[in-house]
Amino acid sequence: MSQLSADYHAWVVQIKTRLRSMQMKAAVSVNSALLEFYWGVL
Repeated sequence: MSQLSADYHAWVVQIKTRLRSMQMKAAVSVNSALLEFYWGVL
């Protein structure tokens, strides 16, 4: 594997990791907001 291919692969892995992290952060935020809403309704 050439250096360019290795660098590209590392870059793609980094992007995927950051995306998954942001998706989890968004999901936690949405769930927290929903719980707060539901508690406000009760």
